[in-house]
Amino acid sequence: GYWLSIRFSPGQQDIVNNQSYMAVYLSVHASNGYYAEHTNASGTLTVNGVDYPFSVHFKVNGSSQVIQSIGVWIPHNPDGSKTVYASASFNTRVVGTLTASNSATLTTIPRASSPTTSKSTVTFGEAFDILTHRKSTDFTHDVYVGVNNDANSLIKIADKIPTDMTWTLPHEWKNKFPDSNVKLLVRVFTFNGNVNLGRIDAPLVTVKPSSDMLPTATIEDTDETECYKKYGGYVKHQSKIKIVVKPECKYGATNKDVRLKINGELPSVDESNLTPKKDRETIEATITDSRDSTITVTKELRIVDWHAPA
Repeated sequence: GYWLSIRFSPGQQDIVNNQSYMAVYLSVHASNGYYAEHTNASGTLTVNGVDYPFSVHFKVNGSSQVIQSIGVWIPHNPDGSKTVYASASFNTRVVGTLTASNSATLTTIPRASSPTTSKSTVTFGEAFDILTHRKSTDFTHDVYVGVNNDANSLIKIADKIPTDMTWTLPHEWKNKFPDSNVKLLVRVFTFNGNVNLGRIDAPLVTVKPSSDMLPTATIEDTDETECYKKYGGYVKHQSKIKIVVKPECKYGATNKDVRLKINGELPSVDESNLTPKKDRETIEATITDSRDSTITVTKELRIVDWHAPA
């Protein structure tokens, strides 16, 4: 029998203008033992919605012949993707009209830059690089920074820069990171002239608190008996020492955990009321805030022996 085929041959990409060059070949085929020829056959090859009419002298005898070929620039979608469609109708004038169709998915043209940062963890006052990795020297970038849990926090720090930049996380931003789930967001918009090619965020950056952001705590102790007032100190086996840990979290952080140790051991019960049994009682409090920052404070209590009144 007789049939048509459409073959695509992709060429170069024009990244700046978001298009690809494509050669398209239309061929007529005849099986072994089949012969057809005409000096003025005609048809139409349609590529990407555009018609390319032609007339041709064709001759096939168990063979194939290219009857139309074109080279066209194919515009891609705004995201750089593209599937091209082609169809054909060929009036052989001797064996009827043949038709064919085909499609091809083109290689996606890179559009928006995919930014990265030179550091995955930063602290306040520390500089780091924002790398744009642009796909064409014609592209420029607007760069924004903020926190990942608040789109309204984004501020522009660069306008139409060609490639990379350095930025320092300001000390004034300490309140923006109250817990360990809040990360630094770097967002880059890519432009070709004034045409916005899209935005891509860099991997989130972990922000490490500076030393002034660490929690603090005080250990308060009072005697719930009259011993301290009477003897000027805690009395072994007699006083009942009430222990209160007062954590202080800074720059918007909240208290997450308080662990108490007495003489290096975790209390087996609630020992906010401690009856001293040693000459010294060591109280240790470990504080963890919502940033997962941990500090430990220690207080040593001196205990006096108790003597029965004479």
